[in-house]
Order: sequence, then C-alpha cells, then structure tokens
Amino acid sequence: MLSNEVARYVALNRSLGLKFNNEDQILRSFAIYAQAHGDQHMRADRIFTWCRSASSPVRARTFYAAIRRFCVFLHAENPQHAIPPAGAFGRGRCPRPAPHLLDAHQVRALMTAALELPPKGSISPHTYHHLFGLLAATGLRISEALALKRDDLCDDGLIVRKGKFGKSRLLPIHMTTRQAFDRYLTIRDRLNAGGDDLFVVTTGRLRKSRLPIKSFGGSPTRWEYAILGAHQARACMTCGIRLPFDHWKPARPIAPRSPLRCSHSALISATPKSPIPTGISKQRRFCCAALLKPASSSSTEGQHDGSRSLPLRLPA
Repeated sequence: MLSNEVARYVALNRSLGLKFNNEDQILRSFAIYAQAHGDQHMRADRIFTWCRSASSPVRARTFYAAIRRFCVFLHAENPQHAIPPAGAFGRGRCPRPAPHLLDAHQVRALMTAALELPPKGSISPHTYHHLFGLLAATGLRISEALALKRDDLCDDGLIVRKGKFGKSRLLPIHMTTRQAFDRYLTIRDRLNAGGDDLFVVTTGRLRKSRLPIKSFGGSPTRWEYAILGAHQARACMTCGIRLPFDHWKPARPIAPRSPLRCSHSALISATPKSPIPTGISKQRRFCCAALLKPASSSSTEGQHDGSRSLPLRLPA
C-alpha cells in the first residue's frame, strides 16, 4: 500500500539526518487520498487533482514538489509508479531576503533597548537582553540558543544539544559572557522565574514567536523601526546578529587535532601549541584563529589574553 511506501521513504530520509516533518505530513495526506480512490501506484492525474485543491499556488507547488520526489523514489524500484513532469505548478520561489549584518554599536543598541521592553519589572526584558548578547558573542543559531537548558551552562562553556544534523557540541565562552550569565541567573532567582530552560519569559519557555526580532523574513516590528530605522529594520533578523561571527576569515592555518581532551571528552580538544579549539565547527575555529592574531593597534580591546576569546564581549 502507498502508506507503507510513505513510511519507508520517510524513515530513509530521517536516517540521513533530515527532520522531514512537512514532507511526512504531505505524503501521508496524499496517500490517504489516493488509497480512498483505490490507487495501488502513483498516478499523475491523481497527483494533479490533489495538488489543485491546495489553498494557495505556493502550497500547491510545495505539495507537488514533495510528491514528485516521492514518485522518483518509487519509480526507481517499480516502473509502474508514474513520474509527473517537473515544474507543472511553476518553479518560482520567494527568495530569502538578505539580512542586514549588525555592527557592534547596533547590537549594543538592541541589547540596551531590550531592557525597556514590557512587561517592566519582569524577567522578559532581561531574557531578551542576554539572548541578543549571546547570539552576537557566540554565533549560535537562534534555535540552538532557545533550546538551551539551565544545566547546559557548565564550567567549560555551553553544551549545545541537537544542533545541525542532530549533533551536540561544547561551545567555549569568554569569561565576560559567563559573568553575564551569572548575573542573568541571579536576576531569575530574584524574580522567581523558574524552569529548566535557560531563557524564560513571564509565560515560561521563550519561543521564536515571542521574539521582538523576527527569525527570518516577515514584516519588521515597531521596536525594530525605533532602534534601527526604516531601511535597516526591514532586513533586521536574528541571523543578522550572529552572522558577522560566521563571516570571520582565518588569520592563519588551523591547528591539527590533538589527543588532549577536556572534561567533556570528545566534544572539544585543544592543541598544546595553540589554544584554538579544534573539536567544534570550522567557522568557530576560523574565528578563534582570527582573534588570536596579535593586535596591531595600541588599543587593548579584543587582544588575546590567553583565554578563549569571542568577538563581542557582553557589557558589564
């Protein structure tokens, strides 16, 4: 039956590291529709009829693309499954807007303004303030930051669980970032904001839908207009806070891996000759290599002090 084929196809894709939730829902709905009409194999006319019932052209195109990929999978094993033509519902796609990369002054302005957000006297303004600072200081994805638990803050840094492709890693943080976390947790205890999550608001766990800055796309909020202005607010997103971190280039070759391990074993390692962490992502090592380059100016801001530096230190 088609439902069994859908389950096998979904299981295969999830074994490759894909979440595949939307495709699973689309294919299961279509399989129920096709089986109700007595279909044992994929039929092009049935696919066209079902996709035309979508609520919008965009959804019809999404449905059709997901089902067509499923047809290609089945046709490779059984030629009786039809493969509908590509692009029958159009090939257009709304491009993602290019994010505006915030500089250090704009990030500080956002963090300062976050303390003025309602409701006053609650944990929410402090949560937004420290969340924006963490994104800028570490380059974490917004989904990874919101998924952090209170126990994930350890002596060696932050334990990021179930990141991209379901992997976990240890993220070293600067001592000023750790001090900011200590202040935030002290405020949480004073305001009786309990919970296992690291970032909480008055209603509990902080979710993407509650952010004053959009994660990706959408219309800018009045808060963004007030802080960044009309032009920059249209492109302001949470990824605009963290992306400058990932755009650092290596100042010198990355050090090879070392057998030395920290207390979290395989999560992270460091070489004896260089304090560059090597058990984390390539972008993170690139940034650390750039930060360890001796500063040419007389200013001491951002110079290497022997610790694991990060590009933006949270304000005291």
